[in-house]
Amino acid sequence: MAATAAGCAASGKPAPRSPADDFGDSPFLSLVPADTPYVMANFKPLPASYANRFASMFELLRVQLLRAPAGSATDLLLAITEEIGTRFDARRAEELGLSVRPRVAFYGLGLYPVYRMEIADGKRLLATLDRIVARTKRTLEKPRERGGHRYWVFAGPGTNAFIVAIGPHAVVGAMVPAAEIDRHLPQVLGIEKPARTLPAAALRDLAQRHGFTAYGVGYVDTGRLAGLALPAGAPPACRTAVAEIAARAPRLAWGNGDLAAPVVEAGAVLELAPDLAADLKGLAVRTPGGGAATTGDVMFAMSAAANVVELRALGGRLGDALAAAASACQSERLAELAAGLSRAATSPLPPQLLGIRGAVLSINKIVMEPGAAPTSADGFAAVWSDDAPALVNLAASALPGIPLSDLRPDGTSREIMPGSMPFPVHAILRPGGVALWAGAGGEKDAQAALAGRPEPAPLLRFYYDYVRFTEFSASLSAQAQGQDESRALLDQMSKIFGTATMDVTVDDRGLVWWFKMNMR
Repeated sequence: MAATAAGCAASGKPAPRSPADDFGDSPFLSLVPADTPYVMANFKPLPASYANRFASMFELLRVQLLRAPAGSATDLLLAITEEIGTRFDARRAEELGLSVRPRVAFYGLGLYPVYRMEIADGKRLLATLDRIVARTKRTLEKPRERGGHRYWVFAGPGTNAFIVAIGPHAVVGAMVPAAEIDRHLPQVLGIEKPARTLPAAALRDLAQRHGFTAYGVGYVDTGRLAGLALPAGAPPACRTAVAEIAARAPRLAWGNGDLAAPVVEAGAVLELAPDLAADLKGLAVRTPGGGAATTGDVMFAMSAAANVVELRALGGRLGDALAAAASACQSERLAELAAGLSRAATSPLPPQLLGIRGAVLSINKIVMEPGAAPTSADGFAAVWSDDAPALVNLAASALPGIPLSDLRPDGTSREIMPGSMPFPVHAILRPGGVALWAGAGGEKDAQAALAGRPEPAPLLRFYYDYVRFTEFSASLSAQAQGQDESRALLDQMSKIFGTATMDVTVDDRGLVWWFKMNMR
């Protein structure tokens, strides 16, 4: 009775489910060391709708592979697609021993990676593997057995080796030093557990802090990773210098958004020391109408916006820190990087360039034939500046062939080099920016980008409409036009993906990257 009451709201209806409830179960966290330098795991499998969307693509892929040049990789992929069949849905996955909604974990045993994935049935998957190998007309050595697992060892890069194992309900892949296979094998197979394991609460709290979900969350501990990556003989002063840099950016968090909605959504946060995050926030600027680049009938757009003076100063400080580490670690490559940052920070620039606040390119439409110049376009490009007229005068002196001096900062459009361009191109100048545009939509968006209300701008933004961008790309490719199967695959993907946006911003946590693609 008490348990029932605890799970109900005052109305008698079930209490709302907390996002924290989604982090209660993972088949693999008990195998992840607490001191792993990196980890990524999901507690909730992907929604069934994801598998349903991609189920029909395997037959199209198989047809393409049949036309591809023969080779070991092509033969293997073709064998896999033929084994999967025309539709990879939940039922077919179960027949193969797989799952279309697996829980997974990717983590480090020290520096070395381990990947684990749930499967439906190990025996069925082994039989599937035998059939795939037979299709390729090749042989695979008999697997070794230990603790209910079948496993293989393959030569890896350098002095490392790959371990691939199939257990009753999981498949495992790992890379370890070839000389230490016996030492690492029990933990790779999951026969032996670490002395201390990563608690689910660590990932749950990370997800709540950064807006990730149980569909996937993880991190890289930069200090631990850097310490493990340094050569065993690195001088103590080198280890200290590297640790000090890592402490300024102690963790890279990553994860997925709410995939229950029809989206592909993921992000990452480079966590920074509070004073460094505050300095980085000084890069952010406000630009007028920057949102015009990703609204309306846009096919592709990209923008960048930052305080150039602050960016140079921050780069200079990073160069100083790297120079100290380069000296302590006796690293010529690091010294070259530090010197490059220092030069970029201190090289003299005209004041007109220091006043630039950002730039944007937005394309609504381009008409062109393969190998030829565009015959028409609709879109705009703009530069925001503290003193756009002075910036235009600087450009006019550097490009005397283009009559930029005729522009006036009154927002009036003027055609640039009439008759000499494949289509009409106009320019607009205002005190805070200058823009070039073509087409009716380009004019409207350019005016909005210069005269709109100032708003916070991301450091970087990329946007594209997958359907329209794919159609444009296919129209330029003679190969795609000549192969019905290639176009069919593109058309099928266009039925799945919609518009996508990627932003890089900065806040109190540090540097933030976020990607979102709508699914149709």
